[in-house]
Amino acid sequence: RNSVSAKKSLGGGCLLELSHELDYANWIFGPLKKINGKLNNSCTLDIDTDVDDEVKIVAQNKDDLTLKINLDFYRNGKKRYCFVELINGFIKLDFLKNHIIYEKNNISKTINFNEENEEMYKVQMSHFISCIEEDIQPYVTLDDGISTMKLINSVLSSNLNNIGKL
Repeated sequence: RNSVSAKKSLGGGCLLELSHELDYANWIFGPLKKINGKLNNSCTLDIDTDVDDEVKIVAQNKDDLTLKINLDFYRNGKKRYCFVELINGFIKLDFLKNHIIYEKNNISKTINFNEENEEMYKVQMSHFISCIEEDIQPYVTLDDGISTMKLINSVLSSNLNNIGKL
């Protein structure tokens, strides 16, 4: 309730706080060319009423593949995953359980990956320092960040211009 996420004046809101989903959707399926979004405050949380605690996004990539991205702060139980529906199956990347489930024709395979958050942050900081000290190109560039901010701005703009549509 008192965090950055809950206060508009501090840049809070679901869209800004959970923008990693836009990052990886654009990275895996992109570039995203059409994007529409609807932001909402469900009034179920004790946060600023002008802070979005739910965002629904529909986007299309260059191949006209439709993506649906749902973000929220309020659902019970932690869930953070990417679900890709295929003709004869699906792929589910579960960020909290650290595995990928791939199913095709009712045959399922699970691939586990074990990277602890602490280790992930150590690797990120080591890479950041190497970029500075050794003049190495970062994995994620300023242009990548600008691209994500443009997607966020497109969602915000479509929300203002298309109230009630989506």
